[in-house]
Amino acid sequence: METTPEFERLAHCFYQGSFENYTDRPVLIATAISLANFTDVQLDALRHFMDKLLAESDDELEKAWIEADANYWFRGPGAMREFLTQIRQMLDEPGEALERLSEEGRKRLKGE
Repeated sequence: METTPEFERLAHCFYQGSFENYTDRPVLIATAISLANFTDVQLDALRHFMDKLLAESDDELEKAWIEADANYWFRGPGAMREFLTQIRQMLDEPGEALERLSEEGRKRLKGE
């Protein structure tokens, strides 16, 4: 499955070692969504693509992640699907995802 610019943009927000700076996965995902700075149209396109992607096999998920040129890798069966599913769920409520960020994280995103 060919990836979209929105998926690639989000994938580039994750890098090996990125969890070291965050206490939990939802905060990391919220930060990535914020950093990607998607418009509403782009968020809709990303949601649509991820719905289609998550309906595919784990092999297809891996191919799409590799095609997106992401610099973050997963260990264990189902780990990538779990991560992408969590991202997709948070895309439905981006405001809630942003609220998960600490005050320090918000300041960092704003460049303060």
